[in-house]
Amino acid sequence: ASRHNEGKIHLGFVYALDPDGTTRRRMLDGALSFGPILDRLCGPLPWSQWRSEGFRYAVMPESLVGPAALEAAYDDVQQQFEGVTARLGGSSEYLGTRPTSLWRRSSSGRGRPVVDGSPVDSLYETCEMAIDPRALADAVSHRLRDESMIDLQCGAFVTKARRTAAGTFALSVRDAGGDSVVGADAVVNCSWGDRLRLDDSVGIPADGRAWAFRTKYSVIVRPPQPQPALAPVTMVQGPFGDVVPWRDGTVYISWYPSARTYFGSQPPAPCHDPHREAQQVATQSLEALTPMFPALERSEIVSSRPGLIVAEGTSDVDDPASSLHSREEIGAVHHDGWWTVNPAKLTTAPLVGQRTAGRVAQAVGASVA
Repeated sequence: ASRHNEGKIHLGFVYALDPDGTTRRRMLDGALSFGPILDRLCGPLPWSQWRSEGFRYAVMPESLVGPAALEAAYDDVQQQFEGVTARLGGSSEYLGTRPTSLWRRSSSGRGRPVVDGSPVDSLYETCEMAIDPRALADAVSHRLRDESMIDLQCGAFVTKARRTAAGTFALSVRDAGGDSVVGADAVVNCSWGDRLRLDDSVGIPADGRAWAFRTKYSVIVRPPQPQPALAPVTMVQGPFGDVVPWRDGTVYISWYPSARTYFGSQPPAPCHDPHREAQQVATQSLEALTPMFPALERSEIVSSRPGLIVAEGTSDVDDPASSLHSREEIGAVHHDGWWTVNPAKLTTAPLVGQRTAGRVAQAVGASVA
């Protein structure tokens, strides 16, 4: 999931419909700790090589929120950022940079989408950036493989788990070698799409909240030549999309009506023809976005991969009242040796991981370096 997305490390701008600013605060906390935590875990990482330019936010004609309300939400992001930096002694690191003013209204045409033949009226430049998720996923994977204290068992599926009479856990695992049982004194369930199913298998009841599972494709294209007119842009507010140029000449594109292929209260079933669906999504996304961003004309489709999004909600992002416009419950919940973890976003995952590790270590009487 963290490899197949636009890699945005959110400062909170996309959560303009968050009613009280809580989600925006959480995104800021996650974003400003993202680089320092991963540098500590993986060694200094080349953020300047991986990061995008700052995102533009383009207000679409059918936006759920008008420019005035968006600017009020963006002002809230700025104010909360200033509060965080004050608590940190006057300076905050964000992906190797130290921004001060996070957004401004833009008069530039660069990155401005064209809708029905006319450029959108309202465009905002921000300091918010994305990290190439392919490079980041590779770096974390390599670090995991090199860590002698971590024993990886890849290509495995946990069919069920149970609590033993002794209070420990037994996990039934299926892999290429067949079926086996893994015993554990404590379990941290951060299995993303399977988290609720595995919780249920050890008798942890649902929390009463409704969860939405969405499949959204990450499409990578390559224009025929470098396109300086392209810039990272998120189209708001609603079911629109993103364009993110990367330093290797490829461009991430997402057009939500084409890229979001599944929405439901249960995880999606395996696709019967994944190659056909992937090609169809990529073709439709490129066809929809090229009139808005003519620099994408004649782009080659490099890849099209699905990613799973899990969040609280019962309606999609075209509903202004949808819970998907916020992230209310983030973090770990402890059930007598079983920890169930909701990291919410790539942005908040390192911070949630660090806090969870500290709580687990405290519970089992260990220490975390």
